[in-house]
Amino acid sequence: MQTKAEKRRQKFARQFHSEAFVEFTKAQPCVVCGVRVAIECAHNPSRGAGGTWEDVTPLCAFHHGEQHRGVETFQRRHGIRFSETNAAHAEAWRQHEGGLSE
Repeated sequence: MQTKAEKRRQKFARQFHSEAFVEFTKAQPCVVCGVRVAIECAHNPSRGAGGTWEDVTPLCAFHHGEQHRGVETFQRRHGIRFSETNAAHAEAWRQHEGGLSE
């Protein structure tokens, strides 16, 4: 039987991959405005809807909040598609992670 701590670690890994991935994400520029401060892991689909670490786009705190007020409107307003930004970010992580292990 799994302990609560083990279940929390598995959930974190599913939603955020690792602490290293979170730090990598926070070091990226916001995909909307390009700032590199207060970057957050913006999930789309949301974690509650089953979003995983592969569904993350780096957004500054301001744009992350805006995204939560309406995803479709947000994407139209800023000319982005989360399916594309998520895939690009996950691939950038894979490239980064591969470079770390070499």
